[in-house]
Amino acid sequence: MALHYYVTYNSMMVYNQHLRPTMSTFRVFALSNEFKLLPVRQEEKLELAKLLERVPIPVKESFVLVADMVFVQQSAGRILRAMFEICLKRGWAVPAKAALDLCKMVEKRISRAYQPMSFAKRKASNSHGIGTLICPLEIGELIGMANAGRLVHRLVHNFPKLQLSAQVQPSPALYSASTFPLSIPDFQWDEKVHGGAESFLILVEDVDVGLIIADEVQLVGGEVGPTYEVVISRTRYVSAQTESKTRIVACGVSLANAKDLGEWMGAPSHTIFNFSPRYRTSARHGYPPSVTIPHFPLLMIASTPAYLAIVEHAPTKPVVIFVPSRKQCRLTADNLMIHCTADDKPDRFLNVELADIQPHLDHLCDEGLKETLSKGIAYFHEAMDRQDKRIVQRLFESGAVQVLIASKDTAWSLPTRKDYYKKFLAEGLPIEIHLPTDLLHDYFLAEIAVKTIENKQDTMDTLTWTYFYRRMTQNPNYYNLHDVSHQHLSDHLSELVENTLTDLVNSKCISIEDDMDISALNLGMIAAYYTISYVTVEVYTLSLKERTKLKGLLEVVSSSAEFEVVPIRRHEDVILRRLYDRLPVKIDEVNFEAPHFKTFLLLQAHFSRIQLPADLILEKVLNLLSACVDMCVQAVWDKDSPLRQIPHFEPEVIKRCTAAGIESMSTAQMQDVAAFVNSYPTLGVSHELVKDEYTAGPPIILQVSLSRDVDEDDEEGDQNVVAPYYPAKRWPTGG
Repeated sequence: MALHYYVTYNSMMVYNQHLRPTMSTFRVFALSNEFKLLPVRQEEKLELAKLLERVPIPVKESFVLVADMVFVQQSAGRILRAMFEICLKRGWAVPAKAALDLCKMVEKRISRAYQPMSFAKRKASNSHGIGTLICPLEIGELIGMANAGRLVHRLVHNFPKLQLSAQVQPSPALYSASTFPLSIPDFQWDEKVHGGAESFLILVEDVDVGLIIADEVQLVGGEVGPTYEVVISRTRYVSAQTESKTRIVACGVSLANAKDLGEWMGAPSHTIFNFSPRYRTSARHGYPPSVTIPHFPLLMIASTPAYLAIVEHAPTKPVVIFVPSRKQCRLTADNLMIHCTADDKPDRFLNVELADIQPHLDHLCDEGLKETLSKGIAYFHEAMDRQDKRIVQRLFESGAVQVLIASKDTAWSLPTRKDYYKKFLAEGLPIEIHLPTDLLHDYFLAEIAVKTIENKQDTMDTLTWTYFYRRMTQNPNYYNLHDVSHQHLSDHLSELVENTLTDLVNSKCISIEDDMDISALNLGMIAAYYTISYVTVEVYTLSLKERTKLKGLLEVVSSSAEFEVVPIRRHEDVILRRLYDRLPVKIDEVNFEAPHFKTFLLLQAHFSRIQLPADLILEKVLNLLSACVDMCVQAVWDKDSPLRQIPHFEPEVIKRCTAAGIESMSTAQMQDVAAFVNSYPTLGVSHELVKDEYTAGPPIILQVSLSRDVDEDDEEGDQNVVAPYYPAKRWPTGG
């Protein structure tokens, strides 16, 4: 190869040493031995600096620089062809394609940043999209040169173009049969342009290395963080156990601990890039919270260290505490007052006499705010009365009250110390983990169900692959660790595992034999299969009875732990009250501020076909209540006729069908009905007892086969359920 392309052996040695499947071919090209004698002159440095900022541009200012460019161009073609051959022989599709692109750029003297029409005698600066135009007159008008329309039209159709389709058929062992049908579209051959022949290369890459793109990786420390962390942890664990390499490419915002996060995902230090927020090309507005605990009881516990921190670090200074919601503002204020009373200093945070602020308190609309302000504690949220907001701001700015509790949505509307909070925009986002408090039980249960975890030691090993395990040693105080020694860490993890497994045993999801071996019970396998919380399964076990009817079933499903995150917005109770009056199923305890009651209403609204945004509820309810899949998907009640699942079968039509049959429909309606009927699955069920020696007691193996009748013309068609009222695609299921 070196002989064929006249490349020195030193350059070939450089290529063999530095070329990698993910390496930039252009950087390796610059290391070629052929360019080692290329001088760098003192007078060129300024122009080279300008060139570095503006490339790709033509070099015109310096004659010697133009001469050097000609030398590079003469050697670049054959060197890049040699690099292309090396990448091709090694089976690297990506760098081979990059090297081929560089070859074409050198030969045609055109950068990929320019339009392909730049090689024509008359350059068409507005040539983007002209390949889709047919008429030369339209092209001439587009580029602003009416007379050149015919020439550009001919040149466009001279571009070599092939249409390629691939068909891959797996074969035994390490081989697969692949066919690549080629067709030539509107491509006009011109010997003046193409010469005697035109070469086409088809690059086929056998992707045997796994790839995961983890976008918005900073969410590992957010609300969905535990799930995100589990996905990456399990990927790395399975990759290590199966010895199948998996590459993880993660993208996210600037992070304070990006190196630590990257190394946890298996990225070498030289492949981790973390840019400071100061280098943003445009302004960004956001607030990175230092602690995120979405569970309200845990937030109550968190108010204790907050109170102690105020007493220790800011006994006389103004303090602002941010909480997730307006509801949490009042709860946190009450909790702080309890701490003050317990310390026998109920007025600790009040810096003036009560009589001095009493005139202001008399004008407040919120009675709860009056009580907290009288103790020197104010709260501020987006739903407050305007006059109450002004009074709170005035008292806090004057120093009369020391503590202000604000909801996170008011972080930028507060008139206090905005410049201080803006500094967070110029700092990396810190990431900490809350897997143990949110998802650890369900994570262990999922791994036990698929037998990745079979004993307590497997549980410990699985936990060591998580980012939580890494952060415990990096930031022990955050995770309530007083020591990071191996023994202390081991004891802490052992206690965590024991407590988690005990909870799963008590919920009858798993069983532990001989205090070591772990196996999933029926409830645990159901929870893992439908990806629902172990708490939800336990609630179902205690609540569902043999005589549970539709009303009770809806109440049980609405009480699922998955619906605790359903938001309750300001003034939404008015809408929910109106909706409740229109729905058929009523309950004794009505609470319009409760997420489970809102879920109860939205499910009924969906079954009644009242147009409301119940997408969040519907996406979860199918897994939570698989026995009612058809009812949820087709948006019907159990008392409705099955014909109502068919498009355009409204109650009036169904009555006529029941009495005298179906009357005439429009052609479009008949097509909709035909599409639904043709897609309705016809299943066949067969069973066979697996041959074996069976005795009384142990379980037997019964092999059940399901078959579906499919028309020959529809074998590759869309097999999704026809459900126009369901917000997403749904595959057929049965029960």
